[in-house]
Amino acid sequence: MSKCDRNLCLAVMKMMPKRPIDSMFTEAQWRAIYETGRNVLVSAGAGSGKTTVLTARVIETLKSGLPIEQLLVLTFTRAAAAEMKEKIRKALEKAIAAGDTTLHESLEQLDAAMITTFDSFCLNLVEQHFAVLGIDPHITIGDTIMFDMARDTLLEALFDDLYEAADPDFIHFLQTYTTKSDAKLKDYVLALSDAYAQYGVFESSLESFAARHFTEDAEARLRADTTKALLELQAAYQSMIEDVVSCWGAQSNLGQTCTNWLEILKAQCSATDFESFRAAWKNFPRLNSKRGMDEEEKAALRQLKTRLGKLKKTLDDLLMHDWDTCLTHHRKTAAHVAFVVKLTKRFNDRFEQYQKTHGMYTFAAVARMALEVLKTHPSSLAALKKQYRAIFVDEYQDTSYLQDRFVTLISDNNAFMVGDVKQSIYRFRDAVPELFIKRYHHYKANPEAGTVIDLNKNFRSRETVLQGINALFDVTFDAEVGGLDYTAEHHLVYGHRDYKAFDVPAAEQGFDLLMLNPEDLREAAWLDHASRPFKDEEAHAMAIVQDIKRKIAANHQVYDEAKKTYRPLSYDDIVILIHVKREFHVYERIFAYHEVPLYAHRDISFYENDEIMVLRNLLRCIMAFRDPVLARQTFPHAFLSVGRSYRYAFTDAQLVDFLDTLTTTDYTQTAIEAAAPNETFSEVFRHMASCAKMATEMSLDALLAEVIKRFELIDHCVDLQDSHAAEQRLMKMIAIAQNLSGHGYTLADMSAYFDHIVNEQTDIDIQSGVSLKAGMCNLMTIHKSKGLEFPVVYYPMLFSRWRQTSDLDLYFDQGYGVIIPAFDEGLHDTIAKKLHLIKENREHVSERMRQLYVALTRTKHQAILVLNEPTDKDLVIDTFEHRKVDVNIRQTFSSFQSIIFAALGQFGKPPRLIPYDATYFTGEYRQGRKQPSPPPKIPDRAYVYQPLPSTHHTKQHATFSTVLSDVLRPEAYQDVLKGRQLHGWLEHLDLKQPLQPQLDALSVPASSQTLILNLRKLPFFAQLHEATIYQELTLYDASEGTERIGLIDLLVVFANQAYLVDYKLSDVTQDAYKDQIKGYQKVVQSMLNVPVQCYLFSLIRGTVREIY
Repeated sequence: MSKCDRNLCLAVMKMMPKRPIDSMFTEAQWRAIYETGRNVLVSAGAGSGKTTVLTARVIETLKSGLPIEQLLVLTFTRAAAAEMKEKIRKALEKAIAAGDTTLHESLEQLDAAMITTFDSFCLNLVEQHFAVLGIDPHITIGDTIMFDMARDTLLEALFDDLYEAADPDFIHFLQTYTTKSDAKLKDYVLALSDAYAQYGVFESSLESFAARHFTEDAEARLRADTTKALLELQAAYQSMIEDVVSCWGAQSNLGQTCTNWLEILKAQCSATDFESFRAAWKNFPRLNSKRGMDEEEKAALRQLKTRLGKLKKTLDDLLMHDWDTCLTHHRKTAAHVAFVVKLTKRFNDRFEQYQKTHGMYTFAAVARMALEVLKTHPSSLAALKKQYRAIFVDEYQDTSYLQDRFVTLISDNNAFMVGDVKQSIYRFRDAVPELFIKRYHHYKANPEAGTVIDLNKNFRSRETVLQGINALFDVTFDAEVGGLDYTAEHHLVYGHRDYKAFDVPAAEQGFDLLMLNPEDLREAAWLDHASRPFKDEEAHAMAIVQDIKRKIAANHQVYDEAKKTYRPLSYDDIVILIHVKREFHVYERIFAYHEVPLYAHRDISFYENDEIMVLRNLLRCIMAFRDPVLARQTFPHAFLSVGRSYRYAFTDAQLVDFLDTLTTTDYTQTAIEAAAPNETFSEVFRHMASCAKMATEMSLDALLAEVIKRFELIDHCVDLQDSHAAEQRLMKMIAIAQNLSGHGYTLADMSAYFDHIVNEQTDIDIQSGVSLKAGMCNLMTIHKSKGLEFPVVYYPMLFSRWRQTSDLDLYFDQGYGVIIPAFDEGLHDTIAKKLHLIKENREHVSERMRQLYVALTRTKHQAILVLNEPTDKDLVIDTFEHRKVDVNIRQTFSSFQSIIFAALGQFGKPPRLIPYDATYFTGEYRQGRKQPSPPPKIPDRAYVYQPLPSTHHTKQHATFSTVLSDVLRPEAYQDVLKGRQLHGWLEHLDLKQPLQPQLDALSVPASSQTLILNLRKLPFFAQLHEATIYQELTLYDASEGTERIGLIDLLVVFANQAYLVDYKLSDVTQDAYKDQIKGYQKVVQSMLNVPVQCYLFSLIRGTVREIY
């Protein structure tokens, strides 16, 4: 730091007021509030008072005399902007009430202050400079679904032009990379277009960006990066073996084995360049183990081999080809990459022109235009810097490349950025945590460029909770995996002022690790006479219910912040956090059975809400009234959905009779009205006919408003769970229709809009907050919990493996460019792809590490982690370590449980095995509540009709199944237990993927694998990738006067044929089984209207019987 810079620092420090001894702020918080003179980056750990500090700094800035119109506060969501404005309002009112009269004007002008989102601010800037940009002055942000549809249309038109011109590059690419379809190339273009928009690669031409990754310098970087990756893997391989010797001792049988291995592997561990690596590792020696090991040593050896095997797999992949072949493959992609980039450029040009023509833009396009204004018009940039003298950025860790460039341009040593990179979990929304990390280290190394302030004192959680969090991340979280050095700079420090004054038993606070024992679990299922073994997710839910009930009964204490005292635990103190939402229904059913109130905070798709589905199907019915041909295709299903919905709740008998009558006539409006069985139906059809006529006379938004009014959709929202939210969604649809109508959309276009949402599995973006339900346990995802805090938190299903798969083999990497497979007598992965995936995997694991940090730091009093007992394939470090877990081991983490197992010894106490109380570990919940009121007949239920699959649950009055008397005889116990094991494994398999790797991952014994693999005898097995597969499908039928329920083990549906498979224990020849599956066949065939072929599969014998 220069003398001038040091003097500046001293001057700034002199301007900072002295912190009073009794201040509510810590020293670090005080600095964050008052530090001025340069950019400030505040790294605010969880619970450290980030928002309080940001609000206080705004107030102190206003007190210093800066007018509020010269403040710019940027957030990421409208909800966050509104919340921030409200906090500032309350702080201003409090300061004024305390006697500060200088803030009156700030309070009066607060609503006009620029406290807004990045997107809104950029839009405002672009609107001010419409003339220099050559755009319409009244631009809008377009509808996402509308843009998706437009992009599909534009891309289709571009490809039509290429086909018509017989473009040679286009034809060559299709012949090289595709067979029957150009869909892959379309996906390439769309993915590359999105990547360019995300990373903002528009400063230079797209072609030059791609081309610079095929130069000699680029090839040299590839070789250097490959060698570096090999050296890291080599060091990890050697280190893992040496660690075992150190842990077990060189004289132990295991230690001697590993010492011998190190001697054998000298050539592999001394390689220094690509050629020597390839020579050594392609001649890998056989590694034998010393005899006489005890069981504990054998288990440790198996773990070591598993870990070494993962490293060697990566090494072998990098060394698959010699370097000349690697370069050949890389160069072979150059021409094809250039073509894809050129094609993407043409597509982007058309899409940009589409936006300009229609006067509506994506958020990314608006951000790029805003940057263009600032870069090409210095006077505009200077005016902006003059206008905003203090800039605040909240949640800076979630900025994108474009947003970060924007902040860099407009700031003038006056940016205050606050965030926590450990809580950056939105990469899927274009967040780039590396930007925070880069600025953090830059300011640390260059104080004259900016100031870094770390807020690590946590005011949320108990000290014992923080000890558990620190113990976990001290050995797993660092700059390489996670983003920053947790131990050195981000260790959470206890700061709560009240907990120390009170004492509760250790068992009621901190970290509690619960472990499920698979053997005990199978025994519990057997004793319960469960129809099948408990799935892991079922067992976790049962364990949590059991623990909650015991805590409530034992008068478990939690601290009441408002009353400053302890009180008994209540249900609404408890939150269950899961990182995936697909198992919510299991928790709801199990909790309901045990009468524990639970509210699941679902991220329900906008379209899947009842009122929106009813509106869509009403529009389809109205369109059918205008077109008899369309009516024949769509009216029956659309009207069935409307008729069974919350709005009308017609009985099945009424609807079936009406549709039976209708099928004997044509589908004209007259025929439909004539078939109405009563006045209510007639009234519905009159409204539909009237709206069909109006569709040609009024705008789309006016038509939707009329439909909602005539069919009284809002009036009947009171029948829904959240009537206010339903009303808001209907109003949102009118607003969307107004936007679409302004761009010439018709009723048919609106129908296509809905179809696109369904077919592409996309959604309408609606921001909503989380409001905890009083008197109930709350269940939500980790992402939904961010920013919240809860007294007691359960963390189940940590065993669930993370998903990191992409069907697309195009990758975008700022270091390696655009990556596609090379064609050389077949498709080959390039070395660039392999290096990219190593880097991408590290970033993926880092994000998951941060996600776990977010989850655990929600806890105030007690965190209960529910674990599965480890297998030999799990790395368990159950001794206390003073160093990080090896980075290459951490890169192989595949679940949250694997992170916890690697740090198990850090917690100071072993997990406690869960006791299996038969009251809670029971399969009876599958039949409903313990004491249910008589259920209504399903035909009289109001619900929105979906053609397939039908999975409605009710109390069973009869079953399709037959009970065979010999199944539960004592001598059949082993067969039953084995059958249930096999059945449980089958439920976990994705039948569209190769079975062998999945069976290995589930640790299925070889003998059982052989039985399961007999599934491949089924004649349709090879074509499963073309089918829709349903497993464990509940089947309901009341067609013969008796309500019957059954469970289909496997249903495979093709376009013109379906196959039904029922798993049996052993003998599949008994006639009772044939009658049972025939009953299933009859119901399924009536639902699908295609032939259904049936098979029985013997779990014990692995045999298949076809049923005719």
